[in-house]
Amino acid sequence: MSYCRRGFMMKKKTIFMIIILFLLIILTSCSQETIFNNSSNSNSEQDRENDEFEKLINELSMQYDASIFSDKYKFGLAYSIEIQENIKDDKIVVKNVLLNDIYEKDDKIYAGFGKFGFRTIFFILELSEDQKNNIINEPGFDYFDDLNIVLKVKEVEKPELIINAVPMPENKAVYDIDFNDNTLVVSGTLIDYLFISKNDFE
Repeated sequence: MSYCRRGFMMKKKTIFMIIILFLLIILTSCSQETIFNNSSNSNSEQDRENDEFEKLINELSMQYDASIFSDKYKFGLAYSIEIQENIKDDKIVVKNVLLNDIYEKDDKIYAGFGKFGFRTIFFILELSEDQKNNIINEPGFDYFDDLNIVLKVKEVEKPELIINAVPMPENKAVYDIDFNDNTLVVSGTLIDYLFISKNDFE
């Protein structure tokens, strides 16, 4: 093969490699733009859902003239006495609670709700018969994080001891009694609740 022919082939390969590299740059740029756009759309959708959720909570608060229980307590950013003084004998809206149980005691119906985090708060609330039936028959109640409650606070207590139970085989359990550092129990009456499904925002 002559020197000119070899030079021509090398030049042809170089041009081909430059074209391939240019195409790869374009594809990478398009891919990054698509990922960025998808991320932006996802964030925008999440922001929209958060705004709608907060709007519903604010409407619930205004409807019952109730203060919105701050999420800061969930993360332990307050002493127990601050929580006790802030919500005692007050109507409050508590967002994103877990329904633990509904039961009867002394001819009254109660529901236990929990808000968990560094600062754990249990709400033991008296229910009416209609409220009990509505909650039990509420469809889709597996989405616990969408449950929001309005309550009239009667008392805020801090138990001195906490009993933890660890399930064992054959319907047995190991119990552990410990001093209570971060748990409060709020008793009162359930005024209303708002179950918000993810489908409500679609």
